[in-house]
Amino acid sequence: MPVVRQPDRELLETACRGLADDVATALAKNWGDVHAAFTMTHLAREGWTFDDLWPYVQETIVGRVLERVEGLGGAAGRRRTAWPGSRTSTRRTRGSTRRWVAADRETA
Repeated sequence: MPVVRQPDRELLETACRGLADDVATALAKNWGDVHAAFTMTHLAREGWTFDDLWPYVQETIVGRVLERVEGLGGAAGRRRTAWPGSRTSTRRTRGSTRRWVAADRETA
């Protein structure tokens, strides 16, 4: 990874800040839909909170955004972590490792 010097960082961060503002506005506009969908899941019924599910939601959003921008070229569409579409994604929580698994089978 290259070293980004201060003058370049200021240019890039200014452009990124504008994009981040647009993404934050879109998230805020649709946040209620995401929460409503969560409340209908078995996870909510089993006592999980939206905060527990946030890593999955975040990875799903970022993954979908990257899929949409793949056509723009460059590294924007390249995935460097395990996104939900890649079968599994792992994170540490409550002292143990939880694994998000693609829903191709029902679990009881």
